[in-house]
Amino acid sequence: MLFNPATLPADVRARWQHEENRRILTQIVHTPHNCLGDPCHNMHCWIDNVMEKTVLGDGAVFFHVPIDEKMVMKNPAPCKKDTHAAIRCWHQTFQETLMQHGVYVHPLWLFRKNHGGEWGFAIGDGRDDDVPTPLRVTCQQSSNLIFQLLSQSTMFPTGSPLHDAVANCFGDGLKALKAILQRSHPAFVDEPAALITQHPRQKEKSLLECMMEAKDFLQMFYDAGILQGA
Repeated sequence: MLFNPATLPADVRARWQHEENRRILTQIVHTPHNCLGDPCHNMHCWIDNVMEKTVLGDGAVFFHVPIDEKMVMKNPAPCKKDTHAAIRCWHQTFQETLMQHGVYVHPLWLFRKNHGGEWGFAIGDGRDDDVPTPLRVTCQQSSNLIFQLLSQSTMFPTGSPLHDAVANCFGDGLKALKAILQRSHPAFVDEPAALITQHPRQKEKSLLECMMEAKDFLQMFYDAGILQGA
């Protein structure tokens, strides 16, 4: 769906532009929106007055449309490798693909340490919530469908421990997504810098894969605090 970003409050519009430009700094996206005079002022998400869309803390736009289960199952976006970097890159592709069809997947860099319970994000209308209350049912429906996708034998490499990580979540797809990220996301590990001990190399990767891992590497520098504020 298309929309006019000029209609967004200034702070929300700035985050949307950052997301479009792939300039995601966690010290910004983890800060509540500063929309003076707007009901969503000082909240981590912004929902428009007609409830057609929500702009999340990182600027990603989620349109409130019915879930298109047929299209979701037709485009599963499998994870071809289970290295830490590959998992993070896959999650972003998975999120963007499913959100186009009305399925809610929490954006990678919005996960916060010790926050959000089993799903890794909080639903509600409070200052510390990530997703507004009107999306609660959507998240529940999304979780069921996501689990079906993640349970497919071709979703992860043969023999990958990620198959067991999903199976242990017993039908809860959003919980499974957090479990998949548990050892690869800087919010969930004790020493985030240990996740980026080597520069990415192209080797057998496609140009697109190499570009995504290079961007991931730079983002990890920010999240690990190595270049914080740069």
